[in-house]
Amino acid sequence: MIILKQIWEDLSSNYCADNNLVNELWEEIEQLYSSLSRFYHTLEHIEYMAEMALENKELISNMDAFLFSIFYHDIIYNAKRTDNEDKSAILASKHLSKLNVPEEIISKCQEYIIATKRHKACSCSDTNMFLDMDLAILGESQLVYNRYSLFIRQEYSCYSDIQYNCRRIILLQRLLSRKRIFKTDLFFNLYEQQARNNINKEITFLENSIKK
Repeated sequence: MIILKQIWEDLSSNYCADNNLVNELWEEIEQLYSSLSRFYHTLEHIEYMAEMALENKELISNMDAFLFSIFYHDIIYNAKRTDNEDKSAILASKHLSKLNVPEEIISKCQEYIIATKRHKACSCSDTNMFLDMDLAILGESQLVYNRYSLFIRQEYSCYSDIQYNCRRIILLQRLLSRKRIFKTDLFFNLYEQQARNNINKEITFLENSIKK
């Protein structure tokens, strides 16, 4: 199992020698992702993506930007808002600047983070890889997927069952309507069919819940 704090420290030390600042920013990351309102968008999700990134590092052209983006892409998360990605990108830019990270890398981070708002395929292979890793949970085993969907429901506990179920069905149907959920051939081959099976089962469950 990877140690997120160590990855953060090794990554940040490439640009900043101020250990106090590096530690301060890590503590903020740890605190925000450990908020009691979070069930899925937690440090576990960050670890999941970071492990995938390290396993496929030969396919990623800008690894530092990729890893920084993993740490910051969900750092702002409020189930009632639609600007989480924008705010996360802004915070990433602000804090990476403190670490003396070059503007080129910061811009890439903002690009990856903002892309998670729509999850649309683009011309940048790293962005597509980032989006696929963010959605890879959809193509895990049924057991893992069920745990994920339960956690998502808990994060949206501010909505009634009928409100949540209807909105969730619309979101899932939009995913299924796409020619491909996963942009890269690697993730398409690994996860596409299982993801579609999982999503269809969740839709059926939600629709049956509405009928009751």
